[in-house]
Amino acid sequence: MFQDAPKSPPPAAKVIASPPTVSPFFIDVVEGKLQRSSAFRIDGDLRPVWIVTGRVRNLSDVEIKSFSLKIDILSKPSSDLVDEAILVVDTDILPGAVGSFSREIQILPPKTPWEWTCDPIKAVPK
Repeated sequence: MFQDAPKSPPPAAKVIASPPTVSPFFIDVVEGKLQRSSAFRIDGDLRPVWIVTGRVRNLSDVEIKSFSLKIDILSKPSSDLVDEAILVVDTDILPGAVGSFSREIQILPPKTPWEWTCDPIKAVPK
């Protein structure tokens, strides 16, 4: 009788590691500024264009290559969320160093008094 050849073990499953991140608590936004841009869109998202500028301090012990900020527009005095935007900045910042940024976002603040906040939500090490 014929004997079946021994079966080889199945190939090991490939483990895909998720990319490392730096806690957003190690990203400090300083001197953040929001100002209206003269640019406007004629198609797609018709909300006004605003320019967000500021400086970011890397308080971690690793170099970061990008970070994300959440911009919230809040009505005053109720602090109800009116609009929001996520801002992704690709820039290298050494540990303990400060980097600057300037990016456009599209938001629609209310016609009544309002305020804005800028909070780090993600940082990616280099």
